[in-house]
Amino acid sequence: MNNIKILRKMRDVTSQTLASSIGISQPNLSKIENNQISLSLDLANKIAEYFRVDLGQVIGSTPIATGFNDCVKINILDVKACCGTGVENLTEQVTGCWQMPLVEFKKISFADPRNVYMIQASGDSMLPTIADGDWALVDLAQNFMSSDGIYLIKLASGLAIKRLQAGLTSLTVKSDNPQYGDITADSGELTVVGKIIYILNAKKV
Repeated sequence: MNNIKILRKMRDVTSQTLASSIGISQPNLSKIENNQISLSLDLANKIAEYFRVDLGQVIGSTPIATGFNDCVKINILDVKACCGTGVENLTEQVTGCWQMPLVEFKKISFADPRNVYMIQASGDSMLPTIADGDWALVDLAQNFMSSDGIYLIKLASGLAIKRLQAGLTSLTVKSDNPQYGDITADSGELTVVGKIIYILNAKKV
């Protein structure tokens, strides 16, 4: 017996959404969930990739944790986004994984957790909001400026976490630390990589 329906319910994913994402019809997915037709290895791998789980959790050979242990996995990138002048090192190489309970993730964001990654901030230009060494969750699906807020951006000098404020003809790149001045940039002079949705304080106690 496969665990596809359990995984869908845990992640609040409709059968239509999953079916479309893995390239099959919704009726065929329902038949697979109900063991009326066989689940191919190719489809099982696609579903495992979609939910970011082990293949065994899809095909039913590995049990799925329930209750508070229902977690989302946030991949950690080997990227340090400078909260100063920026640094060019966006390699998008996953170096680890951070887990948090699904119920807690839903409290902080409605983002699809598959598009959320963790990066570490460097520098002091975003103090007191973001300190050197803090970890930021960035939604890479929001690679456009939807509203004023804090974004991961790419400038000529490299990656940076900055507050963006829209003007009539340009964007203002702002630092929360008053020791740093604002930068005015045209939309073509910077690239929005993603939106910062959560900050994890890295202060030692």
